[in-house]
Formats: sequence, structure tokens, C-alpha cells
Amino acid sequence: MVEAIDTFVNYYNGRVHNGDFSRILVIHGYGSTGEGGKIRLRLRSFLANHENFLAFECGEHIAGGNIGNTFVFPRKPLPSTIDTLSDEILEYCRSPKTKSKIAGKFRLHGEAKIQASLQNLEKKKLLAVTHKGNHKLFQATFPGS
Repeated sequence: MVEAIDTFVNYYNGRVHNGDFSRILVIHGYGSTGEGGKIRLRLRSFLANHENFLAFECGEHIAGGNIGNTFVFPRKPLPSTIDTLSDEILEYCRSPKTKSKIAGKFRLHGEAKIQASLQNLEKKKLLAVTHKGNHKLFQATFPGS
């Protein structure tokens, strides 16, 4: 599922960077669960969270449309998935969290992306590291606090 979002972001950004702002038809399927399919639900949630970068229309809302499709109308490049993950980790770390808690919460993104996000946040001084006993704790820092 995370790979599907990564693939979409890379494709979308490639088109936008090449000046192609034409409609993108995403065929994600409906899913066999009867509840909409994981990729469909995750993609539409992702799109809804990025409406300042794009517009989208659910396939079922277009005459003769298909519930397994979503139409995306690019406006500007999307943030990288690492940046999006970093934002989610910052929000999660409003109170101190161990690396294992962070890894568990965001496991679907993969260890490499989680580690890259943590390093990036530490480098930017947006994530403070403290120690409690043998545990390394990460906590978001906010300007002016």
C-alpha cells in the first residue's frame, strides 16, 4: 500500500516537473472486501490531505464512471513521501517516544524511510533526543517552545 502511494507521488511529480498538468487517471480497483479496497481508501485519503497541491474526482461521481478509478488534476508538485512521513512522525512525537514505538507505528513505511526521516528531523533540530535509562527518546521541538 505504501509502495502504491510512493509510485503515485513519483509519477505525479515527474509529470508536473515536465510541465504536464493534464488529468491523471488512477486505476486502483475497488477491492474484493466489499469495503472499497485498501489502495483506493489510502489513495483517496492521501489526496484529500494534499488538496492544496491538486484536485481529484472519484470515478463513481463522473457519469458512466467507475468506483475503481480516481481522476487527479495536478496543480503543483507534491512533497516527497519522506517529508510526509517526517510530518507524521513529528506529530506522533509531541510526547516522547522510543524508536521502537515510532518504528511500530510507521512500520508500513519501512525501516529505511523511518530512519531517514528521524535523521532528517534530528539534523533540522525538529526532533530532540533524550535518554531515560537505557532508552533513547524522541520528542518534537517547536519553534519558540
